[in-house]
Amino acid sequence: MLFDAKKKLSVLGAERLEVSDISVICALLAKHPGVSFSSGEPASELYPIKELQEAFVEALEEPGILDYYDSDMGYAPLREWLAALMHEDGIAPAWVTAEHILLTHGAAEAINDVTELLLDAGDIVAVEEATYVEALINFRKQGAFCLGVKMDEDGIVPEALEEACRKNKIKMLYTIPNFSNPTGRTATLERRKAVLEVCRKYNVLILEDDPYRYLSYDGDVPASYLALAGDGGNVIYCSSFSKVIAPGVRMGWLAIPPALTERFSTFQICNGLIQQPFTHKAVYHYLRKNDFRTRISFLCREYGKRRDDLLAEIDSWLKPLGVHVSRPKGGFFIWGTADGIHDMMDFAKYAIEHNGVAVIPGSSFIADGVSGKNTCRFSFSKVTPEAAKEGCKRLAEAIKAYRSV
Repeated sequence: MLFDAKKKLSVLGAERLEVSDISVICALLAKHPGVSFSSGEPASELYPIKELQEAFVEALEEPGILDYYDSDMGYAPLREWLAALMHEDGIAPAWVTAEHILLTHGAAEAINDVTELLLDAGDIVAVEEATYVEALINFRKQGAFCLGVKMDEDGIVPEALEEACRKNKIKMLYTIPNFSNPTGRTATLERRKAVLEVCRKYNVLILEDDPYRYLSYDGDVPASYLALAGDGGNVIYCSSFSKVIAPGVRMGWLAIPPALTERFSTFQICNGLIQQPFTHKAVYHYLRKNDFRTRISFLCREYGKRRDDLLAEIDSWLKPLGVHVSRPKGGFFIWGTADGIHDMMDFAKYAIEHNGVAVIPGSSFIADGVSGKNTCRFSFSKVTPEAAKEGCKRLAEAIKAYRSV
């Protein structure tokens, strides 16, 4: 009799792993190449290749670079640089030092660390009505239940969060307050203060995911939850260099309250034994030798123009067909609704197969999995002006044809 390895799967392996709708769309796009508004990645032509090459060469020339590193939290000079940046930009309260910064393998590991250390099967995580799909998958993998909370253009609706807390024992709120993936929305300062107050009242921990903070095209962003919480200790801050340097360097970080720092440090040993000093030092050398503010200004000019180009083409080709979109103040994403489209996933497959253009169905990002069937996410980060025009033209043709089927 053949050995049935599937019967040896854990509950996680057998029941909790999900296939993302985004993966389905990307697989279809690979079979039917075309214009993609689906990729949430930075534009590769904007990576600082030459500067990174120099930084990695410099790191590789250091004696002992490939040895074990003696800190479970990551390379100390890079953590010190990050703590200084967070203070300079008003992201962190006074208690945050390099001792409270944990370097991670991108924001994905950061979210996974929080998930594994703080969530048990059956715990409830409140999330924004539409949120980062990989975070939903991560929480569910741990056996947690994700509860969507109503939001509008100003962020989470505090009254809706309070009602959710009153009716449920919520352990954690996961929020992307700046230029959210997928909606592009930014929570106002007033909303942040109100949400923080609700979380304090009901003893809810906040995981603040902030990878798009520096990609602001229309002015400054409000204060972080971490800064607003002060010494409250109920906010864990997560960010990443993926959007502002390159995703392939796999460099993220957490700012962790003092009460949890030792637990996270110990977990790193269980989760991989050592940190990765080669990459840490290379990123540090890059940041030390290149002006971070200049890099940010460059990216904001480039991505801001791509946002404006795509919005103009949407207005020209899609708005007359009943497609309504937001105007994000930063980040990578535009959130849309389409009149007369009642199953965006079905339409998205049709558009790829028949017209060679891809968007991501909005229901993929919604916790209940059934709402938002007429919504979609456009990403403009990798879209040239020519692709914006051609893609919107194809999408308009797809909408007209789909409605007539």
